[in-house]
Amino acid sequence: MELARLQGCRRRGRSFRVGGVVLAFCRKAGVRTPWPVYSPVFASFLDDASRRSTGSKGGATVKHGLKVAFLHMRDHFGLPAELDAPVLFNMTPVYKGDSDTATSPSIWMVSEWERLSVSHGSAVIRLVCSVAVLASWLSLRAVHFVGATVLAESNEDDIRVNLARDKDGSTNVWAGCDAAGLLGRFTWWPAFMACAKRDGFLVPCITVSNPKNPDLASATVVPGGATSASMKSLWELAFVAVGVPIARQRALRFTGHSARHFLPCLAEVLMWTAALRDEVGRWATGAANVPAAPAAACRRCGAPGGHARLRRRARPP
Repeated sequence: MELARLQGCRRRGRSFRVGGVVLAFCRKAGVRTPWPVYSPVFASFLDDASRRSTGSKGGATVKHGLKVAFLHMRDHFGLPAELDAPVLFNMTPVYKGDSDTATSPSIWMVSEWERLSVSHGSAVIRLVCSVAVLASWLSLRAVHFVGATVLAESNEDDIRVNLARDKDGSTNVWAGCDAAGLLGRFTWWPAFMACAKRDGFLVPCITVSNPKNPDLASATVVPGGATSASMKSLWELAFVAVGVPIARQRALRFTGHSARHFLPCLAEVLMWTAALRDEVGRWATGAANVPAAPAAACRRCGAPGGHARLRRRARPP
């Protein structure tokens, strides 16, 4: 009955055709049991549909459209599909931003980082995971943490940091978010914030015995703030902590730029429109521009040269 209903859906509109399209793909691919649809078949189906697209955009919108159709049919017409948000998220294509060679971490990865930032037995790994959480929710690249500091206005509920510089050369740029994520409040943030205010830098320097193949056991914290090299190792350790070895990181394009794409991809999972997805993790308009004229000192925190515009990001609820 269900199969017959789905086969008949193809005459009722674009979303309804998805059942027939999946059946045709399964026959061609030799899938004997098409229902319910699980993630391996779904991933192959999306890739096949994208390759076969003859649209003007070369299939760039096909995957998102099919995911929307699947969710619509599953939620409103009983399409037998075992697809949850993390599964859909992991199929989100690389975000086409200014560092489109990096793949976003999955929702599960960010959730694990939040958990490990509290529960891991190693203080160094707790630190690594905490920084990964900050990068994901602040939409930062690894290099942003070099020279970054915590602002005096930060408190237990409000994360406010000052970025020493951005890629366009602008300096003293603010970024901030609530001290809460997928699993609730960041209980580690008050102590993290206190150390950052005391030391004068947001993230300490981390070293490993073999930078070309960093491992969790050899990671240690050394005096001083983060460097470009230490942040590269930190991000590699963060992915290792959630079960992604170095070789696989390179194959899947997990890099220090990955966290920059988390919020836009999360917005896609939530089926936000393209215009909203494009804005959700972006720096505020004009925020990365060099200030017109150097100011004296910031009246709020005393930083020399003043600040660029405060960059507060909207987050998917």
